Amino acid sequence: MINLLPPGEKQKLITETNQKVIIILGLVALVPLVCVMLVLLSLNFYLLGEINSKNIILAQAQKTYQTPDFLMVTNEMKKKNATMIWLSSFYNKEMNMSDVLQQVSGFAFPEEVYLTNLSIIRQDDEILKISATGFSQSRDDLLVFQKKIQEHPAIKELSFSPESWVNAQNATFQLTFQVQQ
Repeated sequence: MINLLPPGEKQKLITETNQKVIIILGLVALVPLVCVMLVLLSLNFYLLGEINSKNIILAQAQKTYQTPDFLMVTNEMKKKNATMIWLSSFYNKEMNMSDVLQQVSGFAFPEEVYLTNLSIIRQDDEILKISATGFSQSRDDLLVFQKKIQEHPAIKELSFSPESWVNAQNATFQLTFQVQQ
């Protein structure tokens, strides 16, 4: 086809065509943006409604759980829990006295040697320090007792007081040693 339009009209037609293309491309880009904005706006309104409903439910729950009876029960439970924690800690730190006494009674005492006092102190988780006082008819019986107690594998750092060896007859003795549990 032959274009018989003057150059000014041609330029005007090209400009109008470009404007129409720009408007169409702008609308093509703008319509999805508007749709996304509308979706986000509706999502915002939905979330605000959910938050408000959850706040109302939370306020009702707080009213329910702020009654004097409930607060009293809650405080009582906290006290009981604290007591249970303390008891658990106490029982974990306790020493097994029956095992210690069984070890001490398992020593081969000569017939004339008696323990009159026994003190047990925990030094750490594994070691117990035992102090004992006793009576022996003779120094020889006390020496036999010392040898037998030194042979015991669980006994460490055995020591008798110097006063234990002064009297040859009717000796009162004091000893300290450590037992590995």
